[in-house]
Amino acid sequence: GNINTEIHGVKEKLKTGSVVKGINTIDSFSFSVLPTNAGFDAIHDLQTLVNVFNTKRNRYEFQGRILYSSGTMNEAGFITKEAVCESFLGFLCDSKQKYVATKNWTVTGLLEHILTIHNSQVEEYKHFKVGSVTVTDPNNNLYVGIQIEDSWKTIKSKLIDKLGGEITFHVEDD
Repeated sequence: GNINTEIHGVKEKLKTGSVVKGINTIDSFSFSVLPTNAGFDAIHDLQTLVNVFNTKRNRYEFQGRILYSSGTMNEAGFITKEAVCESFLGFLCDSKQKYVATKNWTVTGLLEHILTIHNSQVEEYKHFKVGSVTVTDPNNNLYVGIQIEDSWKTIKSKLIDKLGGEITFHVEDD
């Protein structure tokens, strides 16, 4: 919902936490919390959204969702909950592209098509819009078809692997 719970700050602390970033990959954030943390019971796989905000740099280091979590107890009875998160690019794995026979596309046109199909299959908060496209095709003409696979794999195989470049995202109010 719209409930925000701070799980690391002045009052609350994570037991562990690590952000892993890459180029053209779905970034990850893993962390663990103790039962006394306010967010311990608010962690729900594929539902809970997570933001890691760097107060020193005044920017988000990670924005995504809980991919999976598990509770553990060691031999001494010490309980923790561990969670692995994926960045919002992981939402592109929640949709399947529809088959399109091989045809000519512009780079922007193909990306717009992929995102339109993705957006038609997922909740509104998982929608993407095309921003600035700076990668070009030497012929300005991609001759590719689309297979039935998730939208992330389609973007990787039809655009990034063929033309290079880097895909990034940022969150807007709409």
